[in-house]
Amino acid sequence: MNPPYTPPPAGPAWFLQRKNWLLFMIRELTSAVIALYLVFFLVFLARFGGGAWVFEEFLALLTHPLSMAGHALAFAAAVWHSVSWFNTSAQVMPIRIGTWRMPGVATIIITGYAPWLIISALVFWAALP
Repeated sequence: MNPPYTPPPAGPAWFLQRKNWLLFMIRELTSAVIALYLVFFLVFLARFGGGAWVFEEFLALLTHPLSMAGHALAFAAAVWHSVSWFNTSAQVMPIRIGTWRMPGVATIIITGYAPWLIISALVFWAALP
């Protein structure tokens, strides 16, 4: 039986009062980090049309420590967002066949981690020389 619903209190720091609310807000903020990274990626793609010199200059910027930190932050945000979403997927999208409901752990593995691992392995294999 689930506990009764408790609405979040008003105020700018309402999510700091419960661990689940804080984790939810972190997952939501990772979406903003990923969106900013996608804007950066679009700028990267736009540099292709500026000629070889402009593109090489932009590539040189990618070796700057701030750029490396941005890539690491975007990667960490993407991993956090993916893992936290996969872990909630059993509650959000339960798999039912008739009256039978697939166990939560199986749902998480089949719909989240297994495809992620397979696609990552295929990308890694395709990137090998």
